[in-house]
Amino acid sequence: MIKINSKGKKFLMGSPKEERDRSIQEEQHEVTFGHDFSMGKYEVTQEQYEAIMGDNPSRFKGAKNPVEKVTWDGAQDFCKKLNVRFKDRKVTFRLPSESEWEYACRAGTTTPFHFGKEMNGMQANCNGNYPYGTIEKGPFLKETASVGTFKPNDFGLRDMHGKM
Repeated sequence: MIKINSKGKKFLMGSPKEERDRSIQEEQHEVTFGHDFSMGKYEVTQEQYEAIMGDNPSRFKGAKNPVEKVTWDGAQDFCKKLNVRFKDRKVTFRLPSESEWEYACRAGTTTPFHFGKEMNGMQANCNGNYPYGTIEKGPFLKETASVGTFKPNDFGLRDMHGKM
């Protein structure tokens, strides 16, 4: 886990009107945090998920690959079981809020991605032949990459971007 020092920090959540592929719901607004929070340095691996949940719903199998095909309810169940498993430690696992996730992902940047304005197969798990913004739908990667494959953002979090 990585502690995100956010208490008292402000950032503009959402994207500017001129940003490519912007959703209409993404109107920029200022968010101020009243608390710090922590996030996992990596995605949850299939191996970790299976150890807690007893199954692996992922389509693209690999012990060190991120678990995928998990619903929001399934992720909540995973957090509940983690809390039971680690109840003797002074920690509570939960999903981040939308503002926490975006703040952690951006890591102080104002560009669409923590590494800049463009995304290709060198910075995130996407098909480099179809970089961000060039097609609406297409044949993105047909498998996942192992966790930690891509460079971390300035907070030390890995693999925060990608498309499947």
